[in-house]
Amino acid sequence: MSIRTAALAGTALVLALVLTASAAAKRPPAPGDKEAPTTPTNLHITASSDTTVSLAWNASTDNSTNWWYCVQANGASCIRVEPPQTAYTSSYLTPGSTTTFTVYAIDANGNRSETSNAVTYAAPADTTPPTPPVLTANTVTSTWLSFSWTASYDTAAVYYTVYLNGIEYLRNLPYTFANVFGLTPSSTHELRVDARDNFGNVAQSNVLSVTTPAPTNSDPPTAPTNVQLGFQSGNGEAWLSWDRSTDDADPQQLIVYEIYFNGLPNYPESIIGGNSTIAYCTVQGIGWTEVVLRAVDTSGNRSAPSNAVWVDC
Repeated sequence: MSIRTAALAGTALVLALVLTASAAAKRPPAPGDKEAPTTPTNLHITASSDTTVSLAWNASTDNSTNWWYCVQANGASCIRVEPPQTAYTSSYLTPGSTTTFTVYAIDANGNRSETSNAVTYAAPADTTPPTPPVLTANTVTSTWLSFSWTASYDTAAVYYTVYLNGIEYLRNLPYTFANVFGLTPSSTHELRVDARDNFGNVAQSNVLSVTTPAPTNSDPPTAPTNVQLGFQSGNGEAWLSWDRSTDDADPQQLIVYEIYFNGLPNYPESIIGGNSTIAYCTVQGIGWTEVVLRAVDTSGNRSAPSNAVWVDC
């Protein structure tokens, strides 16, 4: 064997020994391993905000390389953190809530360390109201109007309540528009919207004053026809469809359909220009109830009633 060949063979042998030693160092312990990682210590808070808290702890050790940390919030679940990382940030905390954190280490064989010390974080309560909405009138007719408002900003979900002349008219709206029906021609009304977040903080809009115009004609639309109940109707719900009315002055998209239960109008559920809706019984638990529709033009002229259908309220 030449000197060169011997040298190459020696190098290969050394390399093989190094690779074997490296593989042995990374090899997980045998299935019989019963040694748990050491306990993480000094769990503490490093930073916090209204909705987040950051944690850190002193590192554990283990006789294997296949182990990890489990962070627990109020004793539940396991939020896995891979070593050598020894920090975790919990986000989306609920304002006003209290959360207790602990951490332990566990290896692939299920050997678990003792639990660290506990730390508790009380997220500050949310006392900031949403930004105030700003109202704008859109369509104003003799007997109905539509208006909208700017969306309120808040860190939580926002819902809107509409007030008509100081009295609650619609509540818990997730959208930023509304219609008001059943008004009198040449009458003035005040509109206000309250924006409320999930924590009870409220912001009031500006007060919008709107005057309905006088009628421009006296001819009513034709009555809605072919009113039908969908098969889903019952238990207080009327799934309605109909053939739309026509009017001598207004296009069909401006005709309003009022819904009457046993002769009483349910104005907030009126429909503008459509031909189907889901209406809810104004009185529950009274049994079979007559439902009819009337068409109303922008001058407030009402049609004759449609054919009647019956729904179980």
